[in-house]
Amino acid sequence: MDVITKIENKNQSPIALTIGSFDGIHFGHQKIINDLIAYSKKNELRSALMTFMPSPKSYFTGKNNQIMGLREKVNYLSELNLDVFILCKFNKFFEKITAEHFLDQILIDKLNVKSIFVGKDFKFGHQRRGSIDLLNKYHENKDIELVTFEPITKENERVSSSLIREKIINNDFKSVEKLLCRNLSVSGIVFHGDKMGRTIDFPTINIKYKSSLLNGVYEVTTLHKGKQYIGLANIGLKPTVKGINRQFEAYLLDFKENVYGEYMKFDILSKVRDTIKFKSLEDLQLQIKTDIKNLLELQKKK
Repeated sequence: MDVITKIENKNQSPIALTIGSFDGIHFGHQKIINDLIAYSKKNELRSALMTFMPSPKSYFTGKNNQIMGLREKVNYLSELNLDVFILCKFNKFFEKITAEHFLDQILIDKLNVKSIFVGKDFKFGHQRRGSIDLLNKYHENKDIELVTFEPITKENERVSSSLIREKIINNDFKSVEKLLCRNLSVSGIVFHGDKMGRTIDFPTINIKYKSSLLNGVYEVTTLHKGKQYIGLANIGLKPTVKGINRQFEAYLLDFKENVYGEYMKFDILSKVRDTIKFKSLEDLQLQIKTDIKNLLELQKKK
């Protein structure tokens, strides 16, 4: 899969393009992408997906509640056999660009788009003035094929990233797994933390985590060198030690490997408890021991 981060020169290969945040790449997204890929092969086009970082919604609200990190998204799209991933930095330029300018100068002139795959409620351009009506005009006047799709449902619910966020907040991870067709996960490069966990006999694996979506202590699992490990992850802030930066830190049972600098992915299976500010590290240590005991009891029931 080719990854494009700067739209500068004319793209020589004609493409069929879908546009959106595709946060989580859930069941509905997967169907759209698979249909796009099949259509592209049939029409001798390259399949392409364009997204923005940050998402327009995050840009305007200043809130980050993303389900999936960028690297994980790239990896997953590559596994789906998408041909081209186009990542645009959402900034003042894209905030002000008109829908017509976006179509003419970005999609047609630069990216060589021949077909566009979007939902019937798709909006784009300055103040979201671009719509399906405008795309239909381009279909008629500039020979751009337009393929629209209806909302996708699963078990009588419209599948959306918003619905999945709601399920995550309500700790309904079985529904999240069904909607994503896999477990929710957090991934990133392991970095050196404050090593406070070592002082209380619970060394942790630390990954940067900026989303506000997960908060608390969670049951997690990860695969490392072909072996599955279970553990607990504190996600968010660390009020007991006055932590001011959000991060992911996991303690894995029976894990002794040095993984600094490695890329690791953790599946989130359930929420154990909310974040608690303890009076002392000793109280925190006692609570972690209780959490591990509960985790082991939970494993026996599976």
